[in-house]
Amino acid sequence: MASQFLESHYQVNLIISSPAERAWTTAKGFAKTLQIADEYFLDDERFYHASPSTLKEVISNVDDTIEHLMIFGHNPGLTSLIENLSDFNLYNLPTCAICGIEFPFESWKDILTTKGEKIYYDFPKSRA
Repeated sequence: MASQFLESHYQVNLIISSPAERAWTTAKGFAKTLQIADEYFLDDERFYHASPSTLKEVISNVDDTIEHLMIFGHNPGLTSLIENLSDFNLYNLPTCAICGIEFPFESWKDILTTKGEKIYYDFPKSRA
């Protein structure tokens, strides 16, 4: 999935991951493929089975110099977060799926009150 995402030419400036082994290992694989330096790779215990409100709170504190953020976590929180933050009706985010949302704001703090638009969606079995 990381190679497929790399081909999309979308940028990533920061990765935040749950510290759970599977999420963290997947995030590290993406970081390597996308050439994300270690200082732009964070794990955050609050991402472990987090609710959408917790995820939004963490994201709202991302430095505004970061334009493109990628997060790795767990369901059902991620599925609910995507539905909460966008126009995308998603029954269930598959394992290792990627959903990109573009927001019409300049500050991550606005994620608490602003919705975005889904611009990218891919998952492992989409190409089977």
